[in-house]
Amino acid sequence: MTRKYTYLFYVDFSITVYERNSLIVNSNSPIIHYFTSMPLLATITDADFGSQPVDSSNFRRRQAVRAVLFDENGEIAVLYVAKEMYHKLPGGGVEAGESLTSALTRECLEEAGSRPEIESEIGSVIEIRGQEKLVQESVCYLARVKGERRAPKFTEDEKANQFSLRFMSIDDALEKLKSDKPQSYNGRFIQKRDSAFLAAVAAML
Repeated sequence: MTRKYTYLFYVDFSITVYERNSLIVNSNSPIIHYFTSMPLLATITDADFGSQPVDSSNFRRRQAVRAVLFDENGEIAVLYVAKEMYHKLPGGGVEAGESLTSALTRECLEEAGSRPEIESEIGSVIEIRGQEKLVQESVCYLARVKGERRAPKFTEDEKANQFSLRFMSIDDALEKLKSDKPQSYNGRFIQKRDSAFLAAVAAML
């Protein structure tokens, strides 16, 4: 059975997708969406920050994964980006040849020093970033630390932005993100995106 969906992201532009088996194929671009079972939690555009949204039909597409990663004490991994003054969840882009879960494992090992044991899907968030000409689709999983925790291995760019790893309660994480004042365009999208993921998990618990 084929089901057709149209997601209206902003005035005069829509993305139509077709569900076949476990995949969704976006008819406007070659990107393949793997998260058909996940609810769409939010679509974030420039309009959320007081700017006019633009036609994103020619924007590049990026698939990404995020984790709400619990440790043995019931606290979650949160990254603090000191240079730009915001908090974020572990995660990043899916590289060529990776599955969503293998990408999540790599990102958690790099940024949180931990191997994730995935327990459930949380949902997806779509960001349409006009200044970056980017449509980014992030899927998020609830996971728990499996085995020994190690020090994160931040990239040179992450070190330059003064990344640090912290573990805190989900309520504290929500409050941190709520009070953050990101200094960059990118950071404002991250704040709104990861707040949506955390709120969804808080509602599940």
